[in-house]
Amino acid sequence: MSVEVTAYYDERSRGWAKQFASGNRRIDRQRALVSAAMRRDARQVLIIGCGIGDLAHHIATRVARSAHVRATDISSVAVAIARRLHAHRRVEYQVLDVVTGEVEGQYDVIILPDTYEHIPASLRPTVHERLSRAMAPQSMCILTLPSPGHQRHLERQGEGLQVVDEIVTLDDVQALAKDVGGEVSYFNMVHVWRANDYIHAVIERGAAAEAPLARADRTPLKRAPDAVWRRRLLRATGIRFLTGRFRQWRLGRLLRSVATTD
Repeated sequence: MSVEVTAYYDERSRGWAKQFASGNRRIDRQRALVSAAMRRDARQVLIIGCGIGDLAHHIATRVARSAHVRATDISSVAVAIARRLHAHRRVEYQVLDVVTGEVEGQYDVIILPDTYEHIPASLRPTVHERLSRAMAPQSMCILTLPSPGHQRHLERQGEGLQVVDEIVTLDDVQALAKDVGGEVSYFNMVHVWRANDYIHAVIERGAAAEAPLARADRTPLKRAPDAVWRRRLLRATGIRFLTGRFRQWRLGRLLRSVATTD
């Protein structure tokens, strides 16, 4: 994209670090979707629009603990913060503009967390081709994005839209699925701050065919939570407060180290 767009996200990246410290309901819902949708045996994961790296670190430590996670972002500032704040031996952070740069390798899971709406509609076919080449034969693409209603709400109030912020509909998600040779296996309008303000979607290659059910297929998104997942949900609720405190401590230490370096 243009230099102006890159500079815009460089500036926003500093605000993302503050949001990480205080917590963000939208990001929490992203992590919940990825945790519920991903197979635990995924080996190669690509994130397009990783921000400051919290989702990449979550996947490596909580979801697919043997996976190599390649986390990319258009902003070099975001990538620099991610490398310091969310470093992990199985996470590789890289500056990449998916509109102009090739996506190397093939992946079991590709995630676009609040990214797809920031791709100009006229350039979607180019991005679709790159995603199609990057998706393994049996793979999935996970998307979170604002709903059309939320985008129109932001437009009416005259603030909140980013430098490129397209409306994405179910038809658009289905077009993406068709172009990458997959099926929309999950699509839901979820409530984050307002009713039906975000979309969570999963596109899968191979979902059109029935197959024997393997243990790794038993993801929470496709079946009722079992006792293990109920215990995990209760434990997550119990430690949410402590997690927020820990985020604030880590960010404070990072900002102090940056100030000392400067």
